[in-house]
Amino acid sequence: MFRIGCLHDRVEKSNFRDMLSILIPIFNTAVDALVTDLINQAKDLRDPLEIILLDDGSSDLESLNRNRMLARQPQVVFERSVVNLGRAQARNTLVGLAKGQHLLFLDDDSLIIRKDFLSKYQKAISQSSDVICGGRQYTEGPVEEDKRLHWRYGTVRESRSLSERARHPYRFFHSNNFIVRRSIIEDHPFDIDHLGYGYEDLMLARELQDQNIRIVHIENPVLHNELESNASFHSKHQEAAVNLGKFIARGGRLETPLERSYLTFRSLGWLAPFGMIGLFNSMVISKWKLGRLPLRFFDLQRLSWLHEVLKDQSVAPTRNAIKKS
Repeated sequence: MFRIGCLHDRVEKSNFRDMLSILIPIFNTAVDALVTDLINQAKDLRDPLEIILLDDGSSDLESLNRNRMLARQPQVVFERSVVNLGRAQARNTLVGLAKGQHLLFLDDDSLIIRKDFLSKYQKAISQSSDVICGGRQYTEGPVEEDKRLHWRYGTVRESRSLSERARHPYRFFHSNNFIVRRSIIEDHPFDIDHLGYGYEDLMLARELQDQNIRIVHIENPVLHNELESNASFHSKHQEAAVNLGKFIARGGRLETPLERSYLTFRSLGWLAPFGMIGLFNSMVISKWKLGRLPLRFFDLQRLSWLHEVLKDQSVAPTRNAIKKS
């Protein structure tokens, strides 16, 4: 791990209490547009701000060098891990590097779409909320066919209205754009035992709900700018289904629609066909076509992956589920 830039030498320690730390884990993505917008908006803030970039073992040298150059800005610190820490550990590492008492997590594929993005978060912080989630949006489309699966899934399943998110604050928590009080994330870090892709944000939400820590949703979204290819998105959700299956086998519950469907079908003894469904989808429906088919076909594929993990295991009793309310 090495560091470029050191804002902390230029800020009095007494000001750390009021500082906002913006934490951006990076993997093979250039974040200069995102950081430039944040720096421009920071000029209107009353309190100091730092932006910490953590490159998590990227192999793309062009984006790596572009991101490293951002540390020339006085607000920016660039860190690099030679090895890939993973989504959870990278975020926990950023917490340890931050100096502020409020931490804003942003994903590296985010773009700022509101001119008052930072000031709106600052106003929300002043109202003493412990965890604040701003939401996400996708482009209106159309998108190229090879990225249509991610776009359709994101616009239908992830881009929720403020009213929906407010009704189910834990279920619709996403870690791509949220502010948390430092003491809370130190006491309840991301689960580093959860390796690979998927559900680390809902696992954090489950922990927060279990501790009666409130999540407040506001209308302050970022644009999810980078879409995965159909093949890549397909592969990542297979990995996520495997991780969810392992979590369920240990007695964990997240109350996701996928999990609820699986457990319902299992209790009714309706799971036998899912092995054939998975075989059918793998053999007949090529990954690039998934972008044109209804999402229900993709859901069936995900159920078959989950069934493959759990079919020979007894499911442990429910533990720490995210409540439906």
